[in-house]
Amino acid sequence: MTDEEVLDLYIKKFFKVDPEDGVTRRGLKKLGLENFTTWREVLTALYYSKDINEAAVRLNYGITRRTSDNEDAPSKGMKGALDKKKGVLGMSWQEALGKNNNKFWPAHIMQSVGVNKCTICKEMMPLDNFTLLNDNDSVEKYKSDVYENECISCHREKQLGWNAAWKKENGHIVNELSARRRALKAETYDVLSIEEQNEVREIYKESKRLNNEAGYIKYHVDHIKPLSKGGAHAPYNLQILLAEDNLRKSDKWSDEL
Repeated sequence: MTDEEVLDLYIKKFFKVDPEDGVTRRGLKKLGLENFTTWREVLTALYYSKDINEAAVRLNYGITRRTSDNEDAPSKGMKGALDKKKGVLGMSWQEALGKNNNKFWPAHIMQSVGVNKCTICKEMMPLDNFTLLNDNDSVEKYKSDVYENECISCHREKQLGWNAAWKKENGHIVNELSARRRALKAETYDVLSIEEQNEVREIYKESKRLNNEAGYIKYHVDHIKPLSKGGAHAPYNLQILLAEDNLRKSDKWSDEL
């Protein structure tokens, strides 16, 4: 679906007029829109302005359409039309888009007619390809269904990239969590006090500091008694070893250690 087709659907659905219908020209010259004579032309110009505040204000200047046999026909331009359709939209345009809305105006039009354009791959797709944001604060802000502007596939790829970057930056946390999971699996995870949890984190932080100082993975955090042998993931069972020594140890633990 093209931008033009989206606009046509929007005009028909919410303005209850044909995109080719003429718009009264009173006030258009003053606004520099005297060459736009149809709803499609006016909405297209304002669509590409990326600003619904500008669109609503400008369309509210003398652009009226009064049809006695069509009670849904807007009588106060775009603002009046959208507000009149509040029951359908579930919101007024102010509620929908807020004050800082330059990027939301086109998105609002697309989502109103059941499609959205991914800001990453630039593909226009049905709304079931996008995450509905009603489970967070957006529903309170927008008073309506609001969708993520990145398709599910692209958002997942971006998230994976962020996760990889975070893991690289926070390797000590990743290692500590990994050790904790292995301890839980081996049923050797002791319930630690807050102080002991902080001690564990400090050991992993110190290992990271030493590795950053060395410029490569020179040190490992080692379980003195391996988890596989019943050792606990606790401060008293952790030590910082040279990586080569830890690999050489390779779970060969004896009671003499």
